Amino acid sequence: VESINIVKAKSFLDIGAFMGYYACFVASNFKDEIDVYAIESNPRYVDYIGKSIGINNFKRVNVLNEILSDKEELLYVKNETVISRADNEKNLVKLKSTTLDKLCEMKKIIPEIMKIDVHGAEGKVLFGSNEILKKYAKVILLELHTSNYLKKFSDGLSKKKIIFFLI
Repeated sequence: VESINIVKAKSFLDIGAFMGYYACFVASNFKDEIDVYAIESNPRYVDYIGKSIGINNFKRVNVLNEILSDKEELLYVKNETVISRADNEKNLVKLKSTTLDKLCEMKKIIPEIMKIDVHGAEGKVLFGSNEILKKYAKVILLELHTSNYLKKFSDGLSKKKIIFFLI
């Protein structure tokens, strides 16, 4: 919360919002002073976030049901992860991914502080965010998952490649 005050940020993106804890936490601490975007791939969790927003009467929290990647492609939502093939699995949600650059352009979002927790897809999300990282990002709170998760969900990108990209 203090970092938002220090950089005088006007927007917070909760990427991989899950149940919306961080989005609601930021909204509750800044009332209507900051735009908050909860970006979540799983429609069921998006519904939960929407209920939390309504119960708490947050006016500037926006929930976006999107899969973020480094390109547009058809992907499948499986609980807290996004996979590229269905392989006879049932009850998967199929969505077309987008890049964070395109999403921010389309929705007119200026992302200044971003929390990213996408269970191994960090590389794909970040590599699809090149423009906004250069232009707007002031603070990135990144949960960088294990090499096995990155290999599986970020097309084999290593932690080293991701960190060098950010630098």
